[in-house]
Amino acid sequence: MAGKRIAIIDNSVLAYAMKLSGIDLLKEIKNIFQIVLIPQEVKKEFEPSINSPEKSQRNKFLDNILIDSGFYRLCVTYDPVVFASVSQSNQIDGGEAEIIAQAAKRSVYVILADDKKCMKYINQNFSHFRVYSTLDLIVFLDIHKLITNYEKIIFNLKKIRPFKSIDLRMSYERISKEIGISLPKKMLSEKTSLKRMKKEFRQI
Repeated sequence: MAGKRIAIIDNSVLAYAMKLSGIDLLKEIKNIFQIVLIPQEVKKEFEPSINSPEKSQRNKFLDNILIDSGFYRLCVTYDPVVFASVSQSNQIDGGEAEIIAQAAKRSVYVILADDKKCMKYINQNFSHFRVYSTLDLIVFLDIHKLITNYEKIIFNLKKIRPFKSIDLRMSYERISKEIGISLPKKMLSEKTSLKRMKKEFRQI
């Protein structure tokens, strides 16, 4: 994920980013990519319900999505053959099918998704695509020293998107390898030990 690129985002990451406290992730993503595309179906999925606690935030975000300008852009083109094919899978929904079809049509190989079934499906059937979760994005920002309250953010994310220390470690190992750096084992262990972080929080 070195350098800035174009990515296509799923509703799962948008939803987690909106709920995550301690960081404006939808803003910080701009430090990673140049453009983030949002499929029409994903936009519909992200539209708030009447009683949604994030109704005003979601509507404000959606109001700023344009087709040909801005950071977050509505994507309306996709490969109909790929869409018809992937739509038959029971592992993905309509928005995720549109993401894959748009990635194929526009040669965008970075997908931001946080649904386990979808991530597994893409990795098994479209190995040339790279899928990054909300956790991966936080790790990328931390490695590049773009966030200062890392541990607080990690625990806030864990409350809404459960994960284990091994998941965090695998994310660090994957992202650091992709950007061409080697993290010291001691630092890696400290950064990925949820038990250590929890113990320190209790002492504060």
